[in-house]
Amino acid sequence: MQHIKKVLVGPNISIKEALKKMDQSTLQVLIIVDDIEKVLGIVTDGDVRRAVINNIDFTNPIRLIMNPHPITIQFPIEKQKALQEMRKHGISHLPVVNENKQIKDLLLLNDFIKDGEPIYLQKTTPVVIMAGGKGTRLDPFTKILPKPLIPLDNKPIIEVVMDKFRKYGFTNFIVSLNYKAELIKMYFAENPTNFDIDFITEESFLGTAGGLALAKDKIKDTFILSNCDVITDANLDSLLKYHKERQGIATILRTRAPII
Repeated sequence: MQHIKKVLVGPNISIKEALKKMDQSTLQVLIIVDDIEKVLGIVTDGDVRRAVINNIDFTNPIRLIMNPHPITIQFPIEKQKALQEMRKHGISHLPVVNENKQIKDLLLLNDFIKDGEPIYLQKTTPVVIMAGGKGTRLDPFTKILPKPLIPLDNKPIIEVVMDKFRKYGFTNFIVSLNYKAELIKMYFAENPTNFDIDFITEESFLGTAGGLALAKDKIKDTFILSNCDVITDANLDSLLKYHKERQGIATILRTRAPII
């Protein structure tokens, strides 16, 4: 409720007076309500810019420039659903209302920011990680540990890869194993995570296609494929959206080759 009182105005206040209140609140939004605080509309800084372009007289009432059909969410709220609505409609402000459309709260996109980073929706899209190779290029280290368990910044490299995906809401993993498979399973058994991990074990080295064939019954729709040692700073949430928007058979994430 901390945002609410700053941004509530009646429909008959002048645009000029309303903008003073908007400026004082610093939230770049006003919620237009009636006498019982039922939401009538919303005005954002974008509506104000359009009013300026259209030479609207600022002595007119604010209701003339409000959006009378704002996106709202009903109280009590589910934060995941609220963030989903804001991303779906491209909005930064989401009024929370009760069953009578009376204002209860105002959610801001900044409410979903943690330590300067956006909080992404949890996804059901599985990530298939190929982790069955011998890692011969890392010999002699991989004679002792399988490549997925080679440490990087005090964590096995496969867990670093998983953490990168978790940042963007991916928590379901299918891990394809072969070489020293039991060591990898033992590590995760002894070091529980918040991941949902499903292991598949190749009886012989099958390669990427063979590993995917073993996982076919666990994959019902779109999935992401990664190797256990591929670390990227790409926005994996945007990658998934890009793929789905273009309805492609496959989308490949690659690096830009340096110009020599």
